[in-house]
Amino acid sequence: MSPFDSFIRFLPRKLRQSSRIALAAVTVFVSSAVWSTDVSAGKSDDTLNVALGSEIATLEYYMSSGRPAIFMSHHLFDTLLYKDAKSGEIVPALASSYEFTNDTTIEFTLRKGVKFHDGSDLTADDVVATLNRAADPKYGAVYQIAVKWIDRAEKLDDYKVRVTMKEPYPVALEWVAGFLPIYPSDYYEKVGKEGFALKPVGTGPYKLAAMDPGTHWRLERFADHYEGSPKGNAIKFIDMRVYPEVNTQLTGLMTKKIDFMWKFSADIAKRLEGRDGIDIKNASIMRINQIALNPAKGKPTSDIRVRRALNHAVNREAIMKSIIGGSSSVIATACNPVQFGCSTDVTSYSYDPKKAKALLKEAGYGEGMPLKVLVMKSGAVSRNMVEAVLADLAKVGVTADIETQQWAAARKKWINDEDDIMIASWGSWGIGDVAMITSEWFGSSSVNRTGDQKVVELLNVADRSTDRSVREEKYAQALKRIADQAYWIPLWTFNVNYALNDEVNFTLDADEIARFFNATWK
Repeated sequence: MSPFDSFIRFLPRKLRQSSRIALAAVTVFVSSAVWSTDVSAGKSDDTLNVALGSEIATLEYYMSSGRPAIFMSHHLFDTLLYKDAKSGEIVPALASSYEFTNDTTIEFTLRKGVKFHDGSDLTADDVVATLNRAADPKYGAVYQIAVKWIDRAEKLDDYKVRVTMKEPYPVALEWVAGFLPIYPSDYYEKVGKEGFALKPVGTGPYKLAAMDPGTHWRLERFADHYEGSPKGNAIKFIDMRVYPEVNTQLTGLMTKKIDFMWKFSADIAKRLEGRDGIDIKNASIMRINQIALNPAKGKPTSDIRVRRALNHAVNREAIMKSIIGGSSSVIATACNPVQFGCSTDVTSYSYDPKKAKALLKEAGYGEGMPLKVLVMKSGAVSRNMVEAVLADLAKVGVTADIETQQWAAARKKWINDEDDIMIASWGSWGIGDVAMITSEWFGSSSVNRTGDQKVVELLNVADRSTDRSVREEKYAQALKRIADQAYWIPLWTFNVNYALNDEVNFTLDADEIARFFNATWK
């Protein structure tokens, strides 16, 4: 079998059925245009080549969004603390230690001898300037949730910083440990937001060596990365490029021009299994899929019988096994069971279309029911999955008027009560605490459409308590009521497929952050 024929076998069926001559021409063009001589993979030049499916708009992390931007920041920058994704333990990083002096105050003692990529020393001035800037609403940090809890940061001495919260917030350390990189204050003031976006300077295990803005970044191991860092940097270069087309990534993977690609379909994963030189892996991640049901007055879903009927109508197990696959599992609660506080002792709804029809008839919809369905556009909300869910709903008489929107637009429509249900996914920013999911959807957030003040009160107590047992108790009570009232159709935990050059040792973590600084050659 020729290399071209081998490649053809791994293309989607529609492409395989297209003209082989046309495909050959496209493949030759792609090979010459994309895989130029400056791209090579493997141990020979100590470069890990990574394929990204979407661009990174800016390297000024606080101004960017999306998973690629988040894991890029973990390589260029460091945070005061670091969360070990495997153990869940929060360990020292730029701070050698920390102490809660009361429920709203944390004091950090900084390591001495930490260098930025430009050779300057890390001091309290850098930490204070970074945190106060990021917490200022005028600065416009994209992830406001990561910084809105900060009241102020103060310098106690050159290597000690006090951070004061607006109110007790037990998830604060999670944000500190993964989402608040520290910038050099003098350099940032000199170059500004725009200059920093093009030439960032951090203390991370890798520094920026070269880039084509938006599409290509070459990182080089930072030789002066501080001793005692929880991050590694065994591989000398990490080359990240944007290849929007999965087929282009596949070509690179099979010709050893790419060492890592991710987030491809189960069908492609099956086709790649057993191929020489490629390791196919699947990782369970924090993200879940769910269907939010809007109980606002005047909606069909304001009737609890309708909400319970919809829960009984969806064959979650069958859809999960046939379409989602991998390490996913069906859930009955409004969170991911691996998250702190995620109680699974809740009402569950079995697949029972007869019961669903009976409940709909009882609610006055025996002749059928139209629903306005909002679909959140996301790689984790596939067309096949949506079609399968709607097919199940159609079996019990539900007709769907469908609209698909990106999260920002979908969120606005949901807040304005424009739709009856929303098929969505939620990643909790990779944070293993139900405050990042249950409280976001059912707490004081404007996304909460339930109007259920009992749930809000329970979540407010849990979100602000520093007593873990109190938090667990209140979250359990809230989750039980959410399930009893059928405010959601929880679907399943999500997973991602990823592929590696088989010369690479690397594991994707459950928080959906690719820590390539932990990669090594075999």
